[in-house]
Amino acid sequence: MRKRDHNVLTNAASLLVCGLLAGVVVAAAAFPAVAMSGLAAKAGAETFGALPTELTVARAPQISYLLASDGKTPLATMYDENRRDVKLPDISVPMQKAIIAAEDHDFYKHNGVDINGVARAFVNNQSEGSGRQGASTL
Repeated sequence: MRKRDHNVLTNAASLLVCGLLAGVVVAAAAFPAVAMSGLAAKAGAETFGALPTELTVARAPQISYLLASDGKTPLATMYDENRRDVKLPDISVPMQKAIIAAEDHDFYKHNGVDINGVARAFVNNQSEGSGRQGASTL
C-alpha cells in the first residue's frame, strides 16, 4: 500500500469518526426538545381522549313568570339572573362591535383563534398547582 492510499484511508476513517461524534452530540442536544414534544403530544392526546363525543350546552337561566289562572296575565317574575335570549339580528351592529371590542380587541386580527392565548392556556394548564385557563376569544 502506498503512502498516499494510507493517507486517504486515514482521512476517511477520521472523517467517519468525526461524523459519528457530531451525530451523537446533535442527538444529545436535540433529545430534550424531542422528549418535551412527545410529552406535550401525549398530554394533548389524553386531553382530547377524555372529551365527550357530543357537546351539550345548557340553556342560560331565564326569567320565570307566575301567571294568573287564565294562563296569560303575569302576576310576578322570579329569577336569579334577569336575562332573555335575543337573536343576533335584534342586536344593533354598534352593540355587536362593542361586545367584541370588550371581550377581545384583537378578534378581527386573528380571526377568532388567538395562538398566543392558546399557548398561554396550554402552558398554564400543564403547570402543577395552576388554575384552569381557557383560550376562547368570545
